Amino acid sequence: MKKKVTNYIIIIGTVLFVVGFYAIFIKAGLPYLDPTPEMTRRWMLYYNVGKVTMPIGIGLVLASLFLKLLNYLNKK
Repeated sequence: MKKKVTNYIIIIGTVLFVVGFYAIFIKAGLPYLDPTPEMTRRWMLYYNVGKVTMPIGIGLVLASLFLKLLNYLNKK
């Protein structure tokens, strides 16, 4: 059962990382030189979503890989 849970956590973490990467680098992209206030708000929204979700995704993947390593070492 623990093996399935850690696999699901890895998948969720990877999805969160991809969503954050997409939000920062594809949706937000580079800001315009002279943006309107609406464009600035939209850029900040996408950038902040990516800035929050990418570290959470990386943390979930690393934590679940650490749990997999602990389970492997306990079986030895």
